[in-house]
Amino acid sequence: MIKSKILALIVLVFASLASCKKGDNDPIVPFKSRTARLVNTWDFNTYIKSTKQTFTSSSTSINRLEEIKEDDIIVNTTTSNPSLSLNIREDGIVDRYVIDFSKEGEFLMVKQYSLASSYSQTLLDERDTVGTTAQRTQLVKTINTSKDIIERYEGNWNFLGGIEDEYKNKERVALNFTEITTTSQNTIDTVLVASVTSTVGTGTPTTETETKNTRATVTSAETDRFGNGEFSEIWALSRLASDRVIVERVIDSFESTNIKSVLNSDSAGVVLTVGETEEIDGASTTVGTETFILTPSGLIIEEDE
Repeated sequence: MIKSKILALIVLVFASLASCKKGDNDPIVPFKSRTARLVNTWDFNTYIKSTKQTFTSSSTSINRLEEIKEDDIIVNTTTSNPSLSLNIREDGIVDRYVIDFSKEGEFLMVKQYSLASSYSQTLLDERDTVGTTAQRTQLVKTINTSKDIIERYEGNWNFLGGIEDEYKNKERVALNFTEITTTSQNTIDTVLVASVTSTVGTGTPTTETETKNTRATVTSAETDRFGNGEFSEIWALSRLASDRVIVERVIDSFESTNIKSVLNSDSAGVVLTVGETEEIDGASTTVGTETFILTPSGLIIEEDE
């Protein structure tokens, strides 16, 4: 009789622990509550974000793929409009990308990274023949961009209730942002190379080259503050364990004012600037997905940094 009661008690305890399993990849028998498992400082160990932004006031679309693996970051951006399709790849290093969830229901996320890219475009390539002299005139523009960026996000978090046939109770967490601060320094080096190659008859070609270098450095700092619930994200937790959190997020947003274009071109499709921005009035929609893995961090985020 006593053995039966002990066995029933063991079954009851394990059933209670198993009920804490919400995500598909959660531990079978977690020994901590979901709150206790999430409260920690986490590194973004692996991160993939794929989005497409479509502007309703023009025929411009921007496809962006951002990938982070440990300390490496790659960002591919393809901007398309009727006059031009441009792909820019940026490679860089992540100094830190961490998020801290406190037991009081607050979070602090810091992303510090650097990116560099290079883009070349032939602006002019003409060939002329005057008498016995053949000439080729070429103008090539190369833009090298480097960025150092720190993004800081503050707000509060809470678990969400379940949705029948879709999500279990506490399978999702809502992040309500109250303040976002971004500081950056962008350095844009432009190299313009003009060359004229002349060939007289069947003689040896001769080339005259002229190079012009320019540099522009832009430093900016911007802080946005939001009311409770004004700006938020919902993370679906595929796995919530003490050693790893797997997050999946669906992106579907609409923006209606002061959209910033990452591409400037003239009517002939010649790129005038890359890395600079132009304010345009209109609206855009952004759709995509975001998936990442969090692992326990050895870093401590200072509140006053």
